[in-house]
Amino acid sequence: MSNNGLHRLIQKARGEWVHLGTALSAALLALLLGLAACTPVREASGPSTLYRLPWPSEDGASYEMRDIEIRSLNRPEDLKGELAEILIDPRMEVADSATGRQRLVSAQPFPNLLRTGSIVRPADYLSLQAITLYAHWERLHELERTHGLHRALTYPAQIGLMARVRESDASRELMVDNAVYDGRLDALLVVPFRGEGLPLAFNAGVIAHEHFHRVFQALLLRPLVSQTSGRQGVHRHEFGACHWGVIAVEDEVKRASASSRTRTSALGSAISTQAVNETLLRAVNEGFADFWGWSYSLDSQFIARSLSVREQEARKLDAPLVGLPTAGDLRAALAVRGDEMDRVLYSYRIGTLYARGLKRLQDALVASGIESRQARELVQGAMIDSLTPLLRAGAQDFEKRDLEPRLPMRWVAENLLQRLNRQTGTGSEKPRPSICEVTRGLGIHQDLEACREETRP
Repeated sequence: MSNNGLHRLIQKARGEWVHLGTALSAALLALLLGLAACTPVREASGPSTLYRLPWPSEDGASYEMRDIEIRSLNRPEDLKGELAEILIDPRMEVADSATGRQRLVSAQPFPNLLRTGSIVRPADYLSLQAITLYAHWERLHELERTHGLHRALTYPAQIGLMARVRESDASRELMVDNAVYDGRLDALLVVPFRGEGLPLAFNAGVIAHEHFHRVFQALLLRPLVSQTSGRQGVHRHEFGACHWGVIAVEDEVKRASASSRTRTSALGSAISTQAVNETLLRAVNEGFADFWGWSYSLDSQFIARSLSVREQEARKLDAPLVGLPTAGDLRAALAVRGDEMDRVLYSYRIGTLYARGLKRLQDALVASGIESRQARELVQGAMIDSLTPLLRAGAQDFEKRDLEPRLPMRWVAENLLQRLNRQTGTGSEKPRPSICEVTRGLGIHQDLEACREETRP
């Protein structure tokens, strides 16, 4: 195929809705225009293959075309492997007529994969997205195994690319510039991208964020549905599209917390316990997912890279810590928010406080001399283990009593201190003062016996 013909093919595959960043566009164009002498890939060739993909640098600060090894994609011609299958323009069909359970299906894909020596190069935009998504999923599986999560998850996962997802059940508008995890389908859905930044299918932080929702579904939401007899309030979380648009200005939480305390308690009494606890679960899910996205990609700008700089500022992880609200604060804040979307967006603001606390705990470990990768894994593990007491509290009190927003971070900090003690013995004392300073910033130090005497006014 001539270079001009290949260029037209790529433009057709991309359509009108995608723009890569300038540097990546140049790299991608150079890659694609050099393929005339390549040969098609029909079958997997050996235990692993190198693919030329847009990939984050080691420090997460930039993206570049790199040769990435993929071991488990044993049917690249079908976009299927041991860990995931990529479905192009998927649709839903009934998988079980008795229960009405649905699954994703799609037509046979025809990825355009060309080989140059030992390197396979996706030769059109859609194929490049598909293979990049699979490569990240394989790396995220390695993270799952590190924490024993693979025992709670099922494989191969389904990933829908160019998915047509409505904005809501009541809307005919289709989502753009988004990636969502659907717990009902246990599937990641990547919708068309029309923005000017890094396409979401290439964004390691966004993919990892959505991946954590799958973990949260398996470890908390699914068993919580079972233990609460499948009450509707919990089911509502099974499909909750991430809101990657502008959600709030930076100090919105502080203003809301301060103003909500001046309201009468009668306003708060109009809010159901279920609504309070739904908001809290969503906040934990989104906040933990933001930290998971950063800790996988190491990209502190992963939101701005594809979406909004203002959104990045609202959710940045390196901002000063703010004390977590009490259950009463949360109830009062919800009372002055008139509609469901306002309450959903408020949950993101609480989630950002969790994400910042997690990032600061990681920083405290690094400052105490712990290697950065080990520090990330320690905080990840403590975060995951905190879901067990959260599940227990939710199963017991979801419709009976407001859950305390400060508890999840208390459980993380307690678990982290226990992990340090198990791994390093008396060496755990070195990072303890810094950890306790973080808990002080979050307003939970008095809840931890190990930190009551450590922090000072």
